[in-house]
This record gives sequence, C-alpha cells and structure tokens, in this order.
Amino acid sequence: MGTNLRIRDPKVAAELEALLAPGLKQNGAVNEFADPGLYILGVEQLNLDSAIKQSRHKAAIELSACIAALNPTAFEWLFRSLLAELGYTNIEVTKPSNDGGVDLRATLFAGGIANLKTAVQVKRTNSVGRPVVQALRGSLSAHESGLLVTSGLFTDGAKEEASEPTRAAIA
Repeated sequence: MGTNLRIRDPKVAAELEALLAPGLKQNGAVNEFADPGLYILGVEQLNLDSAIKQSRHKAAIELSACIAALNPTAFEWLFRSLLAELGYTNIEVTKPSNDGGVDLRATLFAGGIANLKTAVQVKRTNSVGRPVVQALRGSLSAHESGLLVTSGLFTDGAKEEASEPTRAAIA
C-alpha cells in the first residue's frame, strides 16, 4: 500500500524534498505528459511510493542483520515482546535447553470467548524445513496450537507440513 500525495504548498514540498533527497534517485528528466499539478518549483514531485519502499527495504535489511547477530535466547525474548504487543498474555519463555522444541508458551484471549493457547518455536536460521514443523507439532499439548517463527525462510516441505489438513495446524 502506498501513497501518492500532491503537495501544493511549495514550502512544505521543499522541506520534504530536502529531507528525502539523500535517499532518492532523481533522473532530472521532466515528463511532458505528467500532470502539471505534480510539479513543484519546476521540479517533479517526489515519488513518495518509491521513497517509502526504499526506506522499508533498507529497514528490513538492517533489521535482518540485527536479528542475525542476536543470540538465540535474545531472539526468543524479542519475540516475547512482540507477542505481548499482539495481545498475548501468560507469556512464558521456556528454559534454554531441553525445552522439547517449544521456546515460548502464551495465551491469546480471543474476542472475549476463548483462550487460545499457543506453543511457539523460534528459529534464528536461514532456512526451516519439514522436521522442525514436525517436532513442534509433536511438542504440542492438548488444546494448544503451534506457531513457528524464523528469521529466514520456510522450505516448501515445511509449508506443506504446516498446512497438512489432517494434523494440528502450525502457523
């Protein structure tokens, strides 16, 4: 989702341009077919969508690098904070070793109707495969759903296993 804004106040446009100019690539060409309302002081209005996408991409790369540098326990505690922000309660980070494949346990009180108990496995790796999904599923207690989080990617096998309709779902 992006935003294309017409900035008609030249003062605001100039300040915005000055702030964003270091991160933007400008070709200097003027499109003769463009809407004249998109020009500010003879310069084409900044493409905010492009600037936002570039900024988000840069932030994602920097965040990935920070997460990759975390030790596994710190990554678990980082995700614990995220669960709290999402509204989970009773969040417990399990002991670092012999945790049975579950790094966190938490409860989400959904719509005033149900307590959704969730077992979470957090992997700070480049790739997560089918065996990790199977191990998490095997660690679930009764009435518990599974959530698998990675700083990397899920293999096709992991995705297939997680969505297997005859087994406990793993998100």
